[in-house]
Amino acid sequence: YGYTRQQLVSMSITDINILDHDQVMQELRKAESREQGVFFFRHRLSSGEVRDVAVYTGPIQVSGEPLLYSIVHDITEQQQAREKVRRLNEELELKVRERTGELTRAIDRLERQRGILKTIIDNVPVMLAFYDEAGKVALINRELEKVSGWSGEEIPGINLISAIFPDPGYRRRVLRLLEETSPAWNELEMTTRSGETVHASWSMIRIPGGSRVGIGIDQSERRKMELDTMRLVTAVEQSGEGIVIFSPDWVVEYANPAYESMSGYSREELIGRKITSLTDYLGESGFEEIIEHVTTH
Repeated sequence: YGYTRQQLVSMSITDINILDHDQVMQELRKAESREQGVFFFRHRLSSGEVRDVAVYTGPIQVSGEPLLYSIVHDITEQQQAREKVRRLNEELELKVRERTGELTRAIDRLERQRGILKTIIDNVPVMLAFYDEAGKVALINRELEKVSGWSGEEIPGINLISAIFPDPGYRRRVLRLLEETSPAWNELEMTTRSGETVHASWSMIRIPGGSRVGIGIDQSERRKMELDTMRLVTAVEQSGEGIVIFSPDWVVEYANPAYESMSGYSREELIGRKITSLTDYLGESGFEEIIEHVTTH
């Protein structure tokens, strides 16, 4: 404490204990009654410095006089170490909470992005097939479900490539094309779950991590339109009635064989000519009657 023995024996405990007098007396009564035997105080040294101490105290009899003994341990360093650990724990807990908050926000952002991406994938009007590193279809979107007839839940239990390309030879050709992972489009014939044939264009792209995404476009409607157009062209070509098509400026754009026979002009002679130049065939007023009839009907 920095005091001499003579100074100490002339001092009261309240001279070194920083608690007020009443608090010190209350603690002494606990020691006298043996209610408590260990106390933690802060004691002031002669230099004015305050130290943390652990005091082991209790009642004794000396020559018949009741006294209190005290064994004092300076625990300032231990207390400082504990305080340092406490502060470090608080700082660590704060950093953990901050980091947890950051991770939670990051997860929320990823979940929102995942939701947006899933919405896009499920609503985009093209077929999408996601392949894992082993080349097996791991996920398909709603468009491919609709076209193929297989649901996304069934994909883990089947080999979708074998299912939609059942012919082994054709399937090998398809796999070679898909292995190229080029942006080029390949015209392929798919077999649906119901056994129907669907004409589709497929392209394969590689994504980071070794996975791939197949992008397919159902060409059934386009092919149907092409076939319908071809049938219409064939019908017009073979029609016994003369058919000619004019532009808005009344320039001949098409004439069928029957019209060639009726007019005496070949198709090459007719295409590109204005109706007004065909007076030798239509007559002086014939083209005017045609224009009036077409524009009024």
